[in-house]
Amino acid sequence: MARRLSAVTANLACGGPHPAERVSQAEDWLAAAAEERIDLLFLQECPPGVPDGALGDAYELCTYAGDLPPYRCRSVVAVRRSPGVRAEPYLLRRQAYHRSYLAAATVTVEDAASFVAVSVHASPTPYDRRYAADWGAPLPPVRPVAVRPQLWDADFVLATLQDLARDHDVLAAGDLNEARGYDTSD
Repeated sequence: MARRLSAVTANLACGGPHPAERVSQAEDWLAAAAEERIDLLFLQECPPGVPDGALGDAYELCTYAGDLPPYRCRSVVAVRRSPGVRAEPYLLRRQAYHRSYLAAATVTVEDAASFVAVSVHASPTPYDRRYAADWGAPLPPVRPVAVRPQLWDADFVLATLQDLARDHDVLAAGDLNEARGYDTSD
């Protein structure tokens, strides 16, 4: 019988305008998740250093490790260390564009076929041409949205996952920041 893994995704809300106020809540949530012995944690908006301390040595942490500076929002794939489960960081083909918004790990369970686990967090913003060179590929297709068809960061996340799924089994979870009719007025 195949081994079952438990998985949870959580946006720890530490990437917004008041991250310091949320750090202790994030630490508490991570400690509780570790006590529950959840196998895979797909985390978004992690403050730097929090998963390391809150999860201790119980988890292998896979984060963005590219050459470009990370964004304030940081995603993590945390894989519980247990016999027969291995995790290694995986560098996505379009990681230069996504940077720390996406994190990936190759996960192998008891000598079975491996899969790539991806913690996704799309910026809640439309496409910005300043990042075209970081994408380094033809733009993804435009999907219809509430007001007018336009590219959003979520479209780039979906294109990255689709590309990855051509060659790998993929388990992705996270926050696409998608809403039809989202009110961006302040």
